[in-house]
Order: sequence, then C-alpha cells, then structure tokens
Amino acid sequence: MTLDKVPADIRPAVEGHRGDILMLCHRIPYPPDKGDKIRSYNMLLHLVRSGWRVHLGALVDDPADMEHCETLKALCASVMLVPVSSFGSKLISFFGVLRGNSMSVEYFRSAQLQRWVDEKAASLRLRAVLCVCAPMAEYVFRSPALSSSSRPSARAESRHLKLLMDFMDVDSEKWRDYAASAGFPMRHVYGLEAALLRRYEQKIAARFHHVLFVSEDEAGVFRERVCAAEGVSGLSNGVDMDTFAAMPPVRNHRMFFCGAMSYLPNVDAVEWFARSVFPLVREVLPDAEFFVVGSNPASRVQHLAAIDGVTVTGKVPDVRLYARDAALCVVPLRIARGLQNKVLEAMAMARPVVATPEAVTGIAGRANHDFVVERADAEAFSSAVLALLREPERAEAVGRNGRRVVEEKYRWSSCLKGLDDLLQ
Repeated sequence: MTLDKVPADIRPAVEGHRGDILMLCHRIPYPPDKGDKIRSYNMLLHLVRSGWRVHLGALVDDPADMEHCETLKALCASVMLVPVSSFGSKLISFFGVLRGNSMSVEYFRSAQLQRWVDEKAASLRLRAVLCVCAPMAEYVFRSPALSSSSRPSARAESRHLKLLMDFMDVDSEKWRDYAASAGFPMRHVYGLEAALLRRYEQKIAARFHHVLFVSEDEAGVFRERVCAAEGVSGLSNGVDMDTFAAMPPVRNHRMFFCGAMSYLPNVDAVEWFARSVFPLVREVLPDAEFFVVGSNPASRVQHLAAIDGVTVTGKVPDVRLYARDAALCVVPLRIARGLQNKVLEAMAMARPVVATPEAVTGIAGRANHDFVVERADAEAFSSAVLALLREPERAEAVGRNGRRVVEEKYRWSSCLKGLDDLLQ
C-alpha cells in the first residue's frame, strides 16, 4: 500500500506527559504493510497521541526496513532496531529446541537488544512495558530490573509498572494447526513447537499483568485451550478509514487476494483457490481473473502464474490499486488465527468479500449480508463466487454493507480505547 508519513497531529515524543513506556516488537512496526506491523504501528501512534513517551525496541528481519529508523525516531523518545539474520536465527532456534525451548522464542533473541532493554529499565522510571508477540517476553524475564516485577508474588503488588503482552493470536494453536495439515516429518516438528510455545504462553499469562488478543474470540480460545488466567481480553484491530476509503463498484470478473505471500496460511489459501476453485469459476466465466497480491511469494505461489487467468504480482507499491480494479475479494483461508486485516480492509473499500468461516472469525457482521461465508469446499466456494460475479447488484450491496460495519465498529481510535484503560 502507499504509506503516509508520520501524521501531522503527532507531537514530539519527548513532550509526552504521562510517563515512559517500553515497547518491544518482534518486527519493526514500520512500514505498516502486514498484519502484525499494522497493529503494532497503530498501537504506537495511539500511545504517543495519548501522551506517553515511547521507547521502542524492535527486531528487523528485512534489511530494507532499516531505512525507516528516522521515521520511528520522529515518534519515539528513543529507538533501538536490531537486524536479525534469518539463517543464524533459525540455527539458534534449532539448538534451542534441544534445550527444551520454543523455536519462536529462540529465533527472536538478541544480546544487543537485551542490553538496551536492561539499560532503559535501569535508567527510566517506566510506567509500563508492552511486548508485542510472545517471544518478546524473554527480554522482560532476562532483565534484572524487570524480572522482579514479573514474579507472580510481585505482580499483584506492582502499581508503578504494568507488564502487558499483546499476543495478537494464540500462536501455539497456529502451530498445532500447522501440524494437523503437514506430512511427516514436519507435523512432528510443528507439534513440538506447539507444545513448547503453549508452555511459554502459560508462563507469560502467570507473570504479566494483562494479555491481549486481536478479538474476544481469540481470547476465548486462549482461556479454553491454554490458560484460564485473569487479565485476558480482546483488543480488536482497526482500519484506517481514510487510507482504505470506499471505492466505486466495478462490474467485471476480476478477483483479488492480498497478503504476505511467504506466510503458510496465505500460501495454502491461494494455492487451493487457484488450483481447485478458480478452474470451476472459469468454466462458467472464461474471462475470470485472479490476482494474488503480496510480497515475497513462495515458489508454490509463483508457480500459480502458469494457470490461465492467474496473476502473481509480488510486492506492489499500493495494494489499493488492485482492489480498485476488481469486483470481488476472496479470502479462502483454511488455516487462520485471529482477526484478518485483509478482510477488514476489503470491507472498508466497499469490496464484497467471499471468505471461509476461518477467515471471518471474530469479525462483527452478518454472513451473506456484510460478507459472504462459504466452507472450504471447491464446488460450494466457487458457487458463492459465481453468484456475486453474476449478480453485480447483490455484490454491490454486500460491499456497501461491509463498509458500514467497518465504519461503525473498526476505527482504530475506538478499538484501542481498551489500551488506555489498562494503562490507568
């Protein structure tokens, strides 16, 4: 998407009057071009707008993102960005498993970032620590100044320092889903990671003051399958209503899917749709087109471009251009956790959405009114797609209804009010 600079209403971070917050992210929260970065970036903006001085520590897995350091410095009181080597981190993760540690936790460990966290915790009177993604809790547990506040005996007594974890999704369940759909030997690798990460999530819930998820549905999954702890709640994702403005309807037979195309659930979704569903659509509408829009397409995704009518774009400067020219957004996720930004953004642009039940879990709205829901069955899903493509008036009504839902329920300013309550 096209990214705006720091909003004009953001005052210099050093003017924050409410105190200092340490924010630790497993991935740099800028540019906001994928689900977790969109959420963490908007949390950061909200904290600064609310008068907090934010000290940001983040890992950077894409070297090109280092160029955004100055943008973040305009928002934050201090910034530490640490590049991570994919190969090196994966090797460390492997040996970490041999010691009984989660691969995810080991992957995101950095001695450089730990030293910075220790320095900030010792030199500042922090009011809160906000960790984004489970592995960032390790920096709290390993910090002499912070670890005492995370002991169960001290947690209830701590008044000046709040420890908050934004899990976003129940990652241990994601790994369990991977295991269920994988073959040998990866199902055993994924199953082991699910068990190790679940144990780590339980530790976090016991030692942090509050843990957050992208929806109440996802928080409920955590309570039911991981830990029935106090201080567990949903904090919904939102949508930038100006960036994702409503678009005029288009009457053609073009569909699009948008997401990070190296991410396994997205890869599985577009491969299934392109190979199993799209041919059934083309039998009825020979001019139908399917655009797969997103960065770093896996080889499995790149091969889909050989199918007539399928286009794999790779990274694009502005995903909205593809939404503008398409009649329909398809979200055929068969593996999904949390709240799908891709669904909310398509709804915000008044594009009718056809999705699996997994893709709309936790999203307010009525099935077959604000979006169309169909199970991951090729015949059934293709019929749902064809019905909208052949009935443009109905498709346009679904698009309008979806936009209305997002306007009413998914503005970032209202979605993040719960964060203010936790920081009182």
